[in-house]
Amino acid sequence: MVGVAVAVLAAAAAPASGAPLVVSPATLFVQSGPATIDVPIRYARFGGAGAIVTGTPLDVGGTWTVGGGTWTRLSGAADLVSGTGRSHLWVDSGRADHEVRVTVVPQNSASSRRGGVVLRGSATTTYLQVLYRHTSPAGRVELQKVAPTGVTTLAAVSLPGTSRPSSIRLAARATGPSVQVRIAGTLVLTHTLTGGDAGTYGSGSRTGITTDGDGRTSLDELEVWR
Repeated sequence: MVGVAVAVLAAAAAPASGAPLVVSPATLFVQSGPATIDVPIRYARFGGAGAIVTGTPLDVGGTWTVGGGTWTRLSGAADLVSGTGRSHLWVDSGRADHEVRVTVVPQNSASSRRGGVVLRGSATTTYLQVLYRHTSPAGRVELQKVAPTGVTTLAAVSLPGTSRPSSIRLAARATGPSVQVRIAGTLVLTHTLTGGDAGTYGSGSRTGITTDGDGRTSLDELEVWR
């Protein structure tokens, strides 16, 4: 990655008041230097249409693996056609400490609308998931652990406000035993994994998206950061 700086060099005195300032190409230069702008290592816009299957490429950084369910691209977003609560799409982030972001778009106002991200996955039925639930008055965020034996909510928070958003930008970061969740850039939930959870969900590198079985919530603009 390359940081780019642009500088304007003054070659003459400032013009008289009211006169236009003319800058010739000779007074501009571009300087390359150390990395100053971070970019995601995985990125998907879900443009176009058609099925998302194992091997479908992301826009940047690898291919999808279907962890369950039948998925498609519709109107520039990812939608679950059919599947259960454990249906998800995942991609390998390359390490356990990572951040995943997605835009959750409920298709109607029903409180059962839900969607979010998976992270720290080590198997199809072993991962963490963070869900936005479209409940009144302003929505709710839940951190859950998914295991072969079932799903357990580890932490939850109701979002402030008096109305539910038409879409929401959700980000979840796992660093060591800590999991942080942000909504539109604001930290709303922090949880520390302890005991057996720290071991089971401490080293998986799979990350991705889920609607927890809901076929009426779309997901868009996936980013994975390390």
